[in-house]
Amino acid sequence: MNVDPSEELRLCPGGHVPDTVRQDVRDLLKQTPEREPFLPASEVQFYGATHVIARALGGDQPPPTHARWSHGWAFYYDVPGINKAEFAMLARWNGNDDWLHLCRNEIEADIYKSAGAHAVVVAGLPFFYLPDLGVKRLPNTVLIMPPHSTWQASVKMSERDLLGLAQKRYPDSQLCVCLTASCCLRTGWAEACRELQIPWISGSHPYDATSLNRMKHLMSGFEVILTPKLGSHVIYAAASGARIDFVKDIPFEIVRESSIGDLTAARRSAAHAHLIEEEKLRLETMLQAGGADCQAWAMQAGGAHFRKDPVTVARLLGWTHDKIFPEITESNAHHLETLGWSDHNKDSDLVLRLDKQVADQKVKIKSAEKQVKTLEKLVLKEKQRLNTLEKSWAWKLVGKHLHSIERRLRGEAPR
Repeated sequence: MNVDPSEELRLCPGGHVPDTVRQDVRDLLKQTPEREPFLPASEVQFYGATHVIARALGGDQPPPTHARWSHGWAFYYDVPGINKAEFAMLARWNGNDDWLHLCRNEIEADIYKSAGAHAVVVAGLPFFYLPDLGVKRLPNTVLIMPPHSTWQASVKMSERDLLGLAQKRYPDSQLCVCLTASCCLRTGWAEACRELQIPWISGSHPYDATSLNRMKHLMSGFEVILTPKLGSHVIYAAASGARIDFVKDIPFEIVRESSIGDLTAARRSAAHAHLIEEEKLRLETMLQAGGADCQAWAMQAGGAHFRKDPVTVARLLGWTHDKIFPEITESNAHHLETLGWSDHNKDSDLVLRLDKQVADQKVKIKSAEKQVKTLEKLVLKEKQRLNTLEKSWAWKLVGKHLHSIERRLRGEAPR
């Protein structure tokens, strides 16, 4: 079922919870933040990333901005020995060169810079800007997260095989399946869950303002995340303190349905496939072991130590406090002043964007320097031609005398 992404959330049910589900799990699912469908103006808003920043400032709706913020975790960027230049095409696909690019770490920042991006800031993943939700982790609970479909790709696998394996591996635990809206509409997961009396809930979607909050709520509440795939959900779950369990013997296939498949293929080029697979196996083995080390690793790999304060991110995005609060009241003015964003320092909003302006000027200067060098080469070439002409017999015998007569007729002094 092919559905426009802006329609998926409206058509997709929020989930299904059978009567047999444990009460504590039922309460956890019921308390999951409500979905908030919206139409993002640019990629920086995907999954509600800028909503997190706006609400951290006490606002509600984020002002529009043209920027990119890498919400996902691409582990292959960090593989030792890999040639990262081939990923520059992916960076170029993900945003205009003049946009601000917020990146997870320095490696990702270098990739964007090599692709021609002018304003690049290392800020960690948006997930790490969420507040503590105060969710209590429930023992003997398993959240099943299958590889997810998108509007550009479908996942082919046996839903009942994965669910059956989960029931055998965790016979005494309460299972739940987390699905994207695309999976709800384009696969048989919902039907399989109903048949096996396993609850399911709609998780993330790029056009849902509460996606990141929903995922942190669920990953903080379930004890184990069962998944066949290493992806962004794994680093989110590990950072939230959940234990990761990988399924190795349930095959699946991701079928690409648009040109984005060509970009994805570049990520797994034959020259680097073995390096990527080795790193994938190493990470899966480490995460399978669990423990505090996994949580520390996830925070580091996701760039949590690069987090900026919300005011700084807002200023980098070009927001001003009057855009966050269209109506300034005594209450929200005091709140903004507490955050260090009051009227008297409004000029600093411009200061924090100077990096991009300087970068733009550097590009213009570099272009001008290139033009000057080209002109210098042309001048030199013409001088060489003139020098050759003046040394010729034709010039000495005829041209020189004719030129002298021409200068006298114009009233110029003879040479």
